[in-house]
Amino acid sequence: MVKLKSKKIIKILKENRKKLNAITALESFRNPDLKIEEFMNYFIEIAEPLSECRKADEEKLENSVLALFEKILSLYSRGFFGNTIKFPYLEVSFKKILTGFNNVFLDKPVLFISTIVNAVVKLSGQLGEKINSWVDCLLLFKEYDLAAIKQIGFILAWKSGIARYRKHALELCKNLKSEILGKIFNTDISAQIIQRMGKDPWYNPEEIEKKEKPELRLLGGFEGFNGKFVKPPNVFLCEGGIVVADGINCHLVYADIYGQELMQINNPMTKLLNTKSLFKIGNSFENISYKNKQYNISKIYNIPVKSHAAINNTVCITSEFSHFVFIVGIREQE
Repeated sequence: MVKLKSKKIIKILKENRKKLNAITALESFRNPDLKIEEFMNYFIEIAEPLSECRKADEEKLENSVLALFEKILSLYSRGFFGNTIKFPYLEVSFKKILTGFNNVFLDKPVLFISTIVNAVVKLSGQLGEKINSWVDCLLLFKEYDLAAIKQIGFILAWKSGIARYRKHALELCKNLKSEILGKIFNTDISAQIIQRMGKDPWYNPEEIEKKEKPELRLLGGFEGFNGKFVKPPNVFLCEGGIVVADGINCHLVYADIYGQELMQINNPMTKLLNTKSLFKIGNSFENISYKNKQYNISKIYNIPVKSHAAINNTVCITSEFSHFVFIVGIREQE
């Protein structure tokens, strides 16, 4: 068993032994297979660094240690901790965030734990290994409170590739200080730039040179190879956006400069839109134009087109010979 070195935490555990024993007994009743010694190893490893926080007075430290004990015990008992197969990034990410934001944790321990665990569990399922970069970026904002951290974390999740967060993330950007936005986007961000990002999903404020080459993205794939569709799909423009469907599976498309994703919808949107598009699509990918300007998609130029649908400067295209959806984004010129 890992040995606890912090005299402060040892004292807290001794003085609250009855309470902690009661919490442990209740959790053991709920989960008879609970391994207490293994749990204590996790708890000690996570709790030890808290005693090094200079701003921790005795009362705050005690409340935080007790809250941490109860929450970590519950998470371990329910299989969130100690299960690196199901949650491969949770433990490492949680430890790094807790250590980096220990002052924030000491102020609101229960809310901090639930917020961070929920965020990491949710985001790791969507980002995979990218969650590590998300955590590293989040740790650049140690001086802010929990409310600001939640907003920053959401924007960073959008930047990490969760395209459906785009609309709300841009709304959050409007209310954050310029110094925070500068650190998030690695460049100065003005109200005008946020407005431009809102109008053009393919605009990247971090790019110094103007980029005229189209963005090409792929989504979907054959269901038998961990994809989304059983047969080549079609795309449609509906009230809620661009929908891609194969007769069985139906998804809403989200795509911008930071990422692309499909979100499954149970009830296909029945109202189709016949909005005039600024794109002109021929019989193959070599015949794509936007605002009367021809674009060469050289990698896939000779693939025949099955269906296409566009919103502003984004067009989704499918082919009879592919289970993928091809997304083409054209950056608007100033």
